[in-house]
Amino acid sequence: MQWVKYLSWSMFLCFLVWAGWLVYTNQYGASAGMLFGALVIAVVYLLVWQPVVRQDALVRRLEAHGVNTQALIVSVKNTSSYLNELPVMRVNVRYTIAGKEYASEVKQPIPFQALASVQPGRHISVWVDPELPTRFVLKF
Repeated sequence: MQWVKYLSWSMFLCFLVWAGWLVYTNQYGASAGMLFGALVIAVVYLLVWQPVVRQDALVRRLEAHGVNTQALIVSVKNTSSYLNELPVMRVNVRYTIAGKEYASEVKQPIPFQALASVQPGRHISVWVDPELPTRFVLKF
């Protein structure tokens, strides 16, 4: 998913350079259109794609360097949103790392095969960030 970040910002910079060239050649109307296009690209990336890209980067980092532990599911709430046709759920869990108990919440897409196992009172595997133990992702 990191390619989305690079593609979005490359397009943003191309639109800005193009707008600068149009200003240089005294085509102010077209330049305003290019600046508006650059603004649209930036807003769409920041509001739509950045959370997805950040979650994907976190999952990849925790798969490589995270601590694997068991967590108790305290509550599960539907967010009424979907990502790649998977329901995004808000899951509250409690887990113990290095003798210290943490309670935290994650908003994450849940595969349909795992929906039955994500129920309050059940245990689930999680990857926890060793640098910030309140940051974690559910492991499916």
